[in-house]
Amino acid sequence: MDELTRWTGQAPAAVRDLLAAVDAPVAFERTQVLATLTGAGVPLSRPVKLLGKLRHSLDSGEPGQIALALSVLARFGTWASASPLLPLRTGTSVLADARVLEALALHTSGETEQRREAVVHLAESLIERQSPDGAWENSHETTAACAVALARLSRRCYPIRVTAGLRRTVDHLLKTQCADGSWGTGEDTAHAIQILLRCGPVGIDERMLEALCHGCAFLLRPDDCPVAALRAVRVGALHAAAGAPTVRARFRHFVPSRAHDRVDQLVPVE
Repeated sequence: MDELTRWTGQAPAAVRDLLAAVDAPVAFERTQVLATLTGAGVPLSRPVKLLGKLRHSLDSGEPGQIALALSVLARFGTWASASPLLPLRTGTSVLADARVLEALALHTSGETEQRREAVVHLAESLIERQSPDGAWENSHETTAACAVALARLSRRCYPIRVTAGLRRTVDHLLKTQCADGSWGTGEDTAHAIQILLRCGPVGIDERMLEALCHGCAFLLRPDDCPVAALRAVRVGALHAAAGAPTVRARFRHFVPSRAHDRVDQLVPVE
């Protein structure tokens, strides 16, 4: 059994450690950890008490923080009004704007003209602010947030412009991957993997598949990062890659096999 499959057996413990590392129940870092894990499809049990606290926290904070909380609520199937994000406040941060766009895209219940206009405005704004090389602000975190948010909307808003932008983003990542399989740091590598998995204009092609396997091999190296939010990005990327059949199939022939039983289970949040 290959290293990526072996890692899935250790993932539940890694996620529990992540959640335990964040003390305050509604701290921004905890919300960020949950947003990262749920965005990557990591299976978590429904944190009823925490979701209630997140709902009560929506009236305060920066737009980017509110957006993360709304995204967590949406991914657990809990509807909350997007009104704290409206009227729209943009321009302070590309990263915050991308998080707001994804939150608005996830909360389709209670559709209003104001919300539709906000989505269109944000999508236009992010498209306009993309660098010619396909990145946003020369940051893998910001680029991932923008690309993922726009990819979610690509079938509804500006499919041609968004597809062209995502193609530039993917090409940029393929050109800038380091010889060791990384994109610099573990966090940047994890963000790059998420982009390649979720934002390819026509799915995962051969070049992307090879880059993903190299990137995953880098992330599987031992890491003792003390920041829970950064570890969550790594865990989320590996989980998403392990859930992609084409990546799993290729990775079986990419690294030496090591025996380990796979464990699939829900990870308690509370």
